[in-house]
Amino acid sequence: MATPAPKSPRMRELLALLSRTHERAARLTNQRSAAILATAENLSFGSVWRAVGHLQVRRGGVRTNGGGSLDRMTTESVGSESQTRGADHCQVIAIDGPAAAGKTTIARALATRLDAVYLDTGALYRAVTLAALRAGVPPTNGEDIASIAQSLDLQIRPATTPGGPERVFADGEDVTEAIRSPEVDATVSIVAAQPEVRAALLPIQRDIASRGRVIMAGRDITTVVVPDAGVRIFLNASPEVRAQRRYRELVAKGHVTSYEEVLRDILQRDLIDSTREIAPLHAAPGVTIVETDGRDIDDIVEEIAHLALRTWESSCHGAVKNES
Repeated sequence: MATPAPKSPRMRELLALLSRTHERAARLTNQRSAAILATAENLSFGSVWRAVGHLQVRRGGVRTNGGGSLDRMTTESVGSESQTRGADHCQVIAIDGPAAAGKTTIARALATRLDAVYLDTGALYRAVTLAALRAGVPPTNGEDIASIAQSLDLQIRPATTPGGPERVFADGEDVTEAIRSPEVDATVSIVAAQPEVRAALLPIQRDIASRGRVIMAGRDITTVVVPDAGVRIFLNASPEVRAQRRYRELVAKGHVTSYEEVLRDILQRDLIDSTREIAPLHAAPGVTIVETDGRDIDDIVEEIAHLALRTWESSCHGAVKNES
């Protein structure tokens, strides 16, 4: 027996709006996936946000330009593992760890070793942080920084030299070096702790993670972004060793600093990353913890590569082709 149409004009209006909202949500999901696929060789994050209608993240909701409510999103739901359900992340290698633990170096080498796509999620937060600093927006203003993230045309392009870093572009400007400055180092953890900013970047990271062999490095990849990744790694090193690595890196780039200052910044970032309310840094249950103090990079890469190949062979059908 058919349900009679509601007599209230207001009720009819609400149901019509709900129907249009569901249809729009389906279209946005398809458009976003298409945008990711179309930019597999040159990931353009700004174009993805334009494709989904410039979603504007606010506490308790996601709004479109027209102001209509698209979906409810509380800050608690940002890290929901249920949001990854249905995606195949068997071939994803998720790497977490504190600042300067070697995540970028090891993840990049792993991508080459395993013929995978590498995404440095930290570069996204750094590029947004740099844009916020230039705009004079306080790092604790999550709403305004989320708006910056959604309007910024962010791209990650392949390295221009063998073994070199991927090039990061923001609105057409190469900011690869600028996002690694001490100013960004000192601010990025505060920006990344803002729920609105994390909510703005999370869907993009998850879409990319669903595209096959992907290696993702960050602070909450194993706990929030892809907690169901086939291989989950937590890289760790002592604060002193990490500070020495970062100090040498900064000096090589011409920055004037001291080891003591870098160590102080490392300890401050550790505190912020591990105590923030949303997606704090920690080793999730079941992850493989890899200590990097005093170890050769190639040795660590081979350890993780062999773990990944074994996992893919046993759990991901057809994922391994004589690569060991």
